[in-house]
Formats: sequence, C-alpha cells, structure tokens
Amino acid sequence: MRFAIRLRPRHPLAWSALVAVAALVLTPIASLLAIGWRGDPELWPHLAAYVLPDALVTTLMLLAGIAALTTLIGVGTAWLVAVHDFPGRRFVVWLLPLPLAFPTYIVAYVYADTLDTLGPVQTGLRWLVGIDRPSGSMLPEMRSLGGAVVVMSLVLYPYVYLAMRAMLQARSAVLVEAARLLGAGAWRIARDITLPMARPALAAGLALVLMESLNDIGATEYLGVRTLTLAVFTTWLNRGSLAGAAQIACVMLLAVAALIVLERHARRGRSVAPSSTDSRDCRRIPLTGMSGALALAACLLPVVLGFAVPFVFLLREVMVRGLLVGFDPDLVRHVGSTVTLAAAATVLTLALGFGVAFAVRLVRRPAAGGLLG
Repeated sequence: MRFAIRLRPRHPLAWSALVAVAALVLTPIASLLAIGWRGDPELWPHLAAYVLPDALVTTLMLLAGIAALTTLIGVGTAWLVAVHDFPGRRFVVWLLPLPLAFPTYIVAYVYADTLDTLGPVQTGLRWLVGIDRPSGSMLPEMRSLGGAVVVMSLVLYPYVYLAMRAMLQARSAVLVEAARLLGAGAWRIARDITLPMARPALAAGLALVLMESLNDIGATEYLGVRTLTLAVFTTWLNRGSLAGAAQIACVMLLAVAALIVLERHARRGRSVAPSSTDSRDCRRIPLTGMSGALALAACLLPVVLGFAVPFVFLLREVMVRGLLVGFDPDLVRHVGSTVTLAAAATVLTLALGFGVAFAVRLVRRPAAGGLLG
C-alpha cells in the first residue's frame, strides 16, 4: 500500500527553523556592520586613501589568478578522468583531491623554503651549471603575488575538480552520442556540449575556491601579499583599531556578495542534475600509448606539486630534526581535539544543511530560499 504525504505549503515549524538559521547567519554580520558604523570617522579617510586601494587591487589580482589556474587544473583533470579511459585512471581519481589535506600556509612554507636562494633546488641548479656562490635568485621569487597564486591554486583546485568530475560523469549520453553520429570530434563535443552543461558545477567550485582564497591570511602574509584579509589583521592588531578592521571587513562582505551574485548568474536556468529519462553512462574515450601516458602525467602533476612535494618535505624535516625521538605526548591530545572539533563541525553543518533544505521544500516559497541565499 502506498501512503502519500501531502506537504503543507506553509509549515510553521519549517518557517521557524529557517528564521532561526537566518538569524544565526545574520547576527555576526549585523554586529560587524554596527562596529564599523560606530568607528572613528578620522580613521576611515586614512584607510580609504592609503590602505584599501592597494589591498583591493592586490586581492582582485590574486583572485583572478587563482580563478584562472584552478579552472585550468580542475577542469582539465576532471575532463580527463571523467571523459577518457587511460592506464592508471582509477588510481589518479582518488589522488587528485589529496592537496586539500594541507593548509595553504603549510604549502607556502614548503615552497618558499625549497625554492629559496639557499634552498635545495637552487643549490642543485648552481651545482649543475658550475656556480660556486649564490649570485641572486635563479628562479622566480616565491614570496610574490605570482607565488601566492601558484601555491594556493595547487591546494584549492580540488574544489573545482570534484564539482566538475561529478557533473561530467552525469552528462547526457543521448546528446554526446548524437553529436558523435553527426561527426563531431572529442574537442568539439567538449567545447559545445560537455563544458557548457557543466557550467553550474564550475561556478560552484570556483565560488568555494575564491571564498577560501579571500579568507586566507597565513599563506598571503608569509608570501608578502597584502590582501584585504591581511589589512583587517594589521589594522586590528598593529593599529589597535577594531572599528577600522570592521570597516575593511565590510568591504570584504561586498566582495563575498559579488562572488555569490556571479555564481548564481553563472548557473541561472541551469540544473546540475542529470536527466531522469537518460540514465545511461557515456562511454569513455580510450587513450592508449603516448596519449594515455600524457593524460596520466597531466593528472599526476598537480598531485605531485600540491601533495607529494609538501609531504616528502615535511617527512624529511621530521626525520632530520629527530622529531620522532623527542615525541611530544601532547601531540596526541591536540590531534584528538582537532578530530573532535572537525567531527562536531561536520555533523552540525550537515544537520543545518539538510534541515534548511528540507524546510525550504516544506515551505515551497521563493522567499524561503532567498532568506538563506
């Protein structure tokens, strides 16, 4: 026997849940706006004239560079593993998300130390070309805007990769096979069918990448990139002005709002769900020989640079410095606290996410989705 449950369009408990979650989200924002509004009126002209312009331009350049590089790496690797079949594909599918295991500032420390003038890479290069003493850097400076773009992109590209791979795997087999029957090649199918259909996934992945980049302070500070986030930190602690820091943070809120608007605009009228009438999986294009080897190398390169190099460097530091001999027992306690906090935050996030999604479905009003959007 089938039981049909009719959901009431206006559910009071659902509305209460939505309002409660919205209040939790809006309370710190309202507090930030209030602190900024009550700020010293003499400080804001100084920030607007000498701090904000450079920090804003640097932040925009950083976000633009990260967006371009993460799109290249994330879309490229997702397209290779989702659309093609090559030796080692099943192996790299699970390796590609590994760079997310490292915080961006750890990877920044590793590359700044490794590629420094007196680091092992440049020391080896000088030995190869027969230079006895260091006479300037032989490689581009890592402590720069370009270095920050590369380092942060190597860590954050999995956001784009995971979203794009899920979408590409759910692409319509009917459209792809029809295009093949009409004589379209792999590149034209990717350009005209596959990638346009995956645009919502790309927008969602890039939004996560850019918000994570905007929020970062460890890597950018260490690499000498003065972003808006670093300006908030220095204004609060170095200048002792919480109100000034709040005013800069309000500018960052505008940047976050712009990212959300752009993400929604990029996926407007598009659905990330596959068609219910087309449940077949697309046949992957086999790559063998040199093509397969190049595809495998292209997928392994970001894993090596974003995960293997930092992992080997840190493991070497542990062995060389004898950290295993002088093992601090407090480390176990810190690991337990970290895992507990992460698990609790994950459970709470999932509960709020599923609860809000179910409440929006119960209410069935456009205002309900906009309340938390």
